Amino acid sequence: MRTWCSLLVIVLVLTISIRAEADSEGSCKLLPISVDGRRGYIDATGKVVVEPKFDYAYKFSNGLGIIGMGDKHAYVDCKGEIAIPFSTRSSGDFSEGLATVEIDEKFGFMDKTGKIVIEPRFDHAYDFSEGLASVKTGDKYGYIDKAGNVVIKPRFEWAQDFSEGLARVILNGREYYINQTGKIAIRFSKSVTAIALFFSEGLASVRVGSRWGFINKSGRFVIPPKFDEPFAFSEGLCAVSLGRYSGYIDRKGKVAIPARYERTYFFSEGLGIVKIKGKQGFIDKSGRLVIPAVYDNAWPFSDGIAMVHVDGKNGYINRKGEYIWVPTYLWPPTK
Repeated sequence: MRTWCSLLVIVLVLTISIRAEADSEGSCKLLPISVDGRRGYIDATGKVVVEPKFDYAYKFSNGLGIIGMGDKHAYVDCKGEIAIPFSTRSSGDFSEGLATVEIDEKFGFMDKTGKIVIEPRFDHAYDFSEGLASVKTGDKYGYIDKAGNVVIKPRFEWAQDFSEGLARVILNGREYYINQTGKIAIRFSKSVTAIALFFSEGLASVRVGSRWGFINKSGRFVIPPKFDEPFAFSEGLCAVSLGRYSGYIDRKGKVAIPARYERTYFFSEGLGIVKIKGKQGFIDKSGRLVIPAVYDNAWPFSDGIAMVHVDGKNGYINRKGEYIWVPTYLWPPTK
């Protein structure tokens, strides 16, 4: 159970990382906050840009953030101005300039003006990644391009986002990685009991029996299965568990930071999240604790800012560990 929880965390963290990179390429972003249960946004200095008056405000992606009141939601830009008007139709975060939209229980895509550019005709659709999006037709998944053309026919029981040119799929009950033409790129023997959801920095974790190792894009093991729990490579390091403790390995499988923490997580912008005595903090690549472990939860740094969770409250810190937004409750505490 712990292993699969770790893999779910990998998905979330990699998604945050990928979106953060996309935002940094010519896009801006604001940070969601909550004051007395109302949501708004601040900028990177902690200045309130969108007053907390909405029922919800989600993280920015591709320069836009979703705000909502009741059953209606809209998109705001970094000036705090409405970019796409309030609507009752269901839509998602932007990725690669497009966002999913649901109309009459069918899914399509809209652009950043709110214009429908791929008509809703799919039973489900996921974000674009590397120019392709996983879509569901009937009970099978395939992939479309940004023009809405089906480029990989629906034949899979499941189809993950593409990462580094490969995507994890399930076909006839077995897991594979395919390339962007839909051809199976990596097959696995029956001794493999689980595979990672994504490739990261050219490597993906694979479980044989109860131990995890790492393969390259040819499917060859480059780090033998010997770890209890893997995370994913980021900035040349990967968080792994060895018995009761966790540390980091390099791309050759050598110990880079000894396993002396209760848990280790993703590195981002030169800092990695570690768990010490039930609390989380940040270390540098030498293993030195640079931001004390005082948080209940911490998220990776993006553009010099990290979200932290303390006593039921969310806030933001800079790389010095200083608050740019002192933690506030997501919802008013009950009395």
